[in-house]
Amino acid sequence: MAKVLIFGGNGFIGSNLTTALLNQGHEVIIFSRSSKFIGNNIRPNIITGDIGNFVDVRSALWSIKPDWVFNCAGVLTRGVSEVDEAEAYRINEQGARNIIDAILELYPDSPIHAGVMIGTAMEYGVKVPILREDIFCEPIGTYAQAKHNATSYMQEVAKKYHVPLVSARVFTPYGPGMDKDSLVLKIINQALAGEQINLSSPEVTRDFIYITDLTEALIKLITFAQNRQGEVFNVATGIAVTLEQFVSEVLTVFNSASTVVWDKKLKSVYDNRVWQADMEKTFSATGWRPKIGLSEGLRQMKSEFSGSK
Repeated sequence: MAKVLIFGGNGFIGSNLTTALLNQGHEVIIFSRSSKFIGNNIRPNIITGDIGNFVDVRSALWSIKPDWVFNCAGVLTRGVSEVDEAEAYRINEQGARNIIDAILELYPDSPIHAGVMIGTAMEYGVKVPILREDIFCEPIGTYAQAKHNATSYMQEVAKKYHVPLVSARVFTPYGPGMDKDSLVLKIINQALAGEQINLSSPEVTRDFIYITDLTEALIKLITFAQNRQGEVFNVATGIAVTLEQFVSEVLTVFNSASTVVWDKKLKSVYDNRVWQADMEKTFSATGWRPKIGLSEGLRQMKSEFSGSK
């Protein structure tokens, strides 16, 4: 079993990854601003600190000397203020650089076995073809740009110094513990309340991946990172689902009578007509396949909602 350090272990992806690893018997330590774990019924070891502070990051890595490192930390830019912009770069880019630089300092005396840096499909920018890892990225917005800068730095360091780091370019994860402001949870909550659901366009697509499939993929990836230094892997299902299909499935699973209104004025820069991952590389490298389809994922979320009442 591995000793695992997870940066951002209190977020949606990080907390679910922590639970999955602990259930497999790994020793897990999370690095977080908070000393309380948001996950259910499991209490991992926690180091409090600021990922944007190199001293905090270096101290954690040097004291723990983990076998595996995951960077699940991330800050979305919901506003347009300079403070939001600066914080996004500090956490998403500088935080990742701090981890990579601290890992590099550990070499060669106490090298980690592997590390996975969590990126985002938004690094690609708005594209029409199916999104493959080797296409040219044109990130739009601060969050995507900061994440892409972090990916580029990881690739540079990993290939130059032979550090076993890879990037997981995650598409649209959903499941228990997700951000209350996420599109998926907003639609579900409106459906549960019987409210009108306002969306941009029925043709906009997403490549949804259920959280347990995602965590399984991340664990698979880290076991292959030693031989794939500096590479990027899509993590998704490879299936494009339109918003019309998605909201229809939500209404069916949650037995909702909500009406849906389509309003093009609500369209964002990320509303890509074809938002679909090419999964050939990830499938081939890891042997992993997603197990939870959209209907089943939503049913599991419904069970979580029922259980929390």
